[in-house]
Amino acid sequence: MNGELSHGLPRLITQGNRILRKGSNDALLLRGVNRSGLEYSEPSAAGFLVSAAISQAEMQEIVQIWPLLSKLAG
Repeated sequence: MNGELSHGLPRLITQGNRILRKGSNDALLLRGVNRSGLEYSEPSAAGFLVSAAISQAEMQEIVQIWPLLSKLAG
């Protein structure tokens, strides 16, 4: 995969049980979203997201609502 979804984010490395930014070695706390269906899809030539029928519009909706959900979760 060519990294289209990373939006220029830095590469990550691991050290023991920690995830770090490559180069600066700053520790990171990863947070994410589990979208049902992705775990069952098989990659196609276009990638996992196409196989799971995840659209760019759906990803934009997730990104827009994420700050609100984060605040509600505390």
